[in-house]
Amino acid sequence: MTTKKKNSKQRDKDLNSETADSKKGRRSEASHKGRNLAIIAGIIVAVIVVGAVASLSVFKSSNSAEALVINGIPCDAQEHTVYHTHAHLDIFVNGQAYEVPAGIGIEPSKCLFWLHTHSADGILHMESPENRVMTLGDLVDIWQKTALDVKGFQNVPSANSQQPSIYVDGQKADTASNYRDSKIFPNTEIAMIYGSPPSKIPSSYVYGKTDFKAGDSNSDIITSILAPSTPGSGPLGDKNAPVTIVEFGDYQCNSCEIFHKETKDAVMTKLVDTGKAKFLFKDFTLNDYILQPIRGSTLAAEAAYCAGEQGKFWQYHNELYDRQRPEGTVWVSEQVLKGFASNVAVSDLDQFSSCLDSHKYQATVDANNRLVQSLGINATPTFIIIPAQGGSSGNNPVKLVGAYPYQAFETVVNQLSAAS
Repeated sequence: MTTKKKNSKQRDKDLNSETADSKKGRRSEASHKGRNLAIIAGIIVAVIVVGAVASLSVFKSSNSAEALVINGIPCDAQEHTVYHTHAHLDIFVNGQAYEVPAGIGIEPSKCLFWLHTHSADGILHMESPENRVMTLGDLVDIWQKTALDVKGFQNVPSANSQQPSIYVDGQKADTASNYRDSKIFPNTEIAMIYGSPPSKIPSSYVYGKTDFKAGDSNSDIITSILAPSTPGSGPLGDKNAPVTIVEFGDYQCNSCEIFHKETKDAVMTKLVDTGKAKFLFKDFTLNDYILQPIRGSTLAAEAAYCAGEQGKFWQYHNELYDRQRPEGTVWVSEQVLKGFASNVAVSDLDQFSSCLDSHKYQATVDANNRLVQSLGINATPTFIIIPAQGGSSGNNPVKLVGAYPYQAFETVVNQLSAAS
């Protein structure tokens, strides 16, 4: 019995050992399979993630500023100044004027094409990093892209699908092959005519027209434009200068920065310092609800007025444009703005901080925006150049929309001064 029991125990022991080994083998096999499955799963996940990232990258690329290109003309995040010029376009359909809308070639908060319009005055802005003469075909294609992107945007005109007749400075152009090939040369007046022509074909255009005249009926609005926003933000230059240049700008506007960095120094040196003109700045916080933070442009404007309390408005104004970042980059904050005050040596930083924290000048900025609305201004920067009152007939204010080069300001100031 003992022997039997011993053999039985041995068999049980051997069986248990075999069972344990079997289980161990199965566990090892299962573990191996689990690891393989984990590896396979990991590879699958990696492939999915890579694919998703690639898809997102393609999606992002296809919708980024760099991906928007029409006829070799890209949509850039900023305006360029290597080739910076303008032309004017009138369109007629069966004798009736047809509006050239504001915002052709501008993708809100994203980019703008080298060929674009700022306002509905027919002025074509050509601002590119290379000397490229663009065509009416380029304009039509960019216009069509804009019309597709923006609900309710005025479409490219058409009259029974006819080719329009093209006139340049009043002379009919040869468009036998295709009107699209007509080049848009600087400072020209272009008339695009569909169907029957108007009674008079325009042959020239005076850049910078305004919607009001320097007469008694508009004296109040002109007085409002010329009035400094605060006692500390008065105009630069001789108070008796015969012309005042008023800029309506936004501290987060990249086009305003272009004027500040490319043109303003020449305006100051050649026009303001010589006594030919005064220079005044007023707010148009166009980017308040387009860029982050919300009302960031207003906050920056408030900070400039707070610095103005201590005689540092223009120094702070310049600091804001010198430190500006590309649109879409968040850079305006109370902390940053207080740091700028230190940079321009505002003497009492506590007073500045208290002023900014209390939003003391928010109402001032809001009042400037209401003035902008009453003037029908819809782009930054916009300049209204106003002669001294009492000038000769026809000596009316001139409006320039966009970051015009220095020559445009010199021409307008000289014309208004001569007419005074």
